[in-house]
Amino acid sequence: MTFLGKLGRNWSAVAFVVVTFLALSGALMLGFQKSLSGSTVGLGEASLPDKNSSAFSEAVGVALLVFVLSGILLTVLSAVWARARRSSGSSVSGTGAALDDVSKLNAQIEELNNSIREVDRKL
Repeated sequence: MTFLGKLGRNWSAVAFVVVTFLALSGALMLGFQKSLSGSTVGLGEASLPDKNSSAFSEAVGVALLVFVLSGILLTVLSAVWARARRSSGSSVSGTGAALDDVSKLNAQIEELNNSIREVDRKL
């Protein structure tokens, strides 16, 4: 199986990584302005805050909070989505399809056994 095929099956993990990256980068860019007191700073004036300043600690706090909340949200949404797909019966792939194949094979084996018994009786 290809790498992209494996990624496609783990869509919730991929979505979690993408949303987390966007949330962290957005929160850190917001914190790396000169201050978070409401004044907007132009891109040319933006600078990294001092590690001892409150803006830096607030930016890191916001980034961690967004990271945790996005993880919780994606986990809940993926669980709800999986439960909804299971209850609607739309996912016939995997175990359901394998069980259908096994039942078809059992029926064919039963027919073969019956035909073998008939041949044995005739002999």
